[in-house]
Amino acid sequence: MLGDRLPALAQWEVTRTMWHHRPAHGPYRDARPLADQSEHVDLLAAALLHHRQSGSTGPARQERTYRLHRAALDDRVALLWPDPAPGELAVPADQSARHLLEWDRTQPDAPQGDCQHARWYDHPREYVRHAYRQDMAVDAEVRSSGHAAD
Repeated sequence: MLGDRLPALAQWEVTRTMWHHRPAHGPYRDARPLADQSEHVDLLAAALLHHRQSGSTGPARQERTYRLHRAALDDRVALLWPDPAPGELAVPADQSARHLLEWDRTQPDAPQGDCQHARWYDHPREYVRHAYRQDMAVDAEVRSSGHAAD
């Protein structure tokens, strides 16, 4: 009976480790643990909701940050499973990736100058990974220079 559960237990241990530790490799190497990123996305969503309830849209940068971190979280969760990810995980990851890509394409001051490249149309989750790495690099540069982020 226990022998039948060993694969599930092994997958659970891998998932638990990935949820609470920084990834050491892959497209999200050195990103915050999934549990922390999930909490961060919830806080960003709450801040946007507060702006909307008060009658404002909030800063465009804040909206973009939410979209990027939501898409990255969805992508990372889908990546927990071997290819292809189950539809219930891949579909939200694809949708949030497309939402980010469309947002960046429609913003006059889009931070990602290459969001117009055709290659992203077919691979929006690759765009999320690219944008997330760029965002992490900017954050690291700000931290190393001793300046607080805006």
